[in-house]
Amino acid sequence: MDGDIAPMTELEKLRKKHGFLLVIDDAHATFVCGKTGGGAAEKFDCETCVDICIDTLSKAAGCQGGFIACSLQGPSRTNTTSKLNLMKSEVNGSNSSTPM
Repeated sequence: MDGDIAPMTELEKLRKKHGFLLVIDDAHATFVCGKTGGGAAEKFDCETCVDICIDTLSKAAGCQGGFIACSLQGPSRTNTTSKLNLMKSEVNGSNSSTPM
């Protein structure tokens, strides 16, 4: 929360070299960083290297909820095995249309 951003360019190089999944928590960068508000990956032009992006709508969007976005190669088990999903609470009516 001090404005530090992970070294995305270096992480992209390491990912290509070692083949790991790159997971980022972009809660403080979405809608703030990048040309169109796409977050840290967009700011450093490395969106294609991010396999899973975990984000919230409560920061810059000012509403309730969050999301996990992943590439087609990302793990499909995330939705059913995530503790966040298993212990989720439903979005209230006033916040359901805010992101739209």
